[in-house]
Amino acid sequence: MGKLKQISLDHRGYEIRGKVLTRARNGTIDTVSMTPVFIHALKLTHNAIKRSINDGGFGCERIEKASVMIYDVYGFAPTYKQFNRVIELDFLQCREAFIG
Repeated sequence: MGKLKQISLDHRGYEIRGKVLTRARNGTIDTVSMTPVFIHALKLTHNAIKRSINDGGFGCERIEKASVMIYDVYGFAPTYKQFNRVIELDFLQCREAFIG
């Protein structure tokens, strides 16, 4: 038998993605996918997560609520991502969201 091969991956940070419930300027409500956002491992805070919530460029009036999925990101290009958890946020917690 030969030598065992070993791979080492460094934890780089977190990818934040998910779905948001938006209220458009004309009053309609719709669900859209967020544009994924990377947060460096040393900069993950609850405020950083709230600021990463976005409308995927949809251009809504406000975000009513969000279902945020957090992935651990390892290695450099290409990266390896592993699901970490889901966080549900309501309207008050989405006030800092990026609306584009």
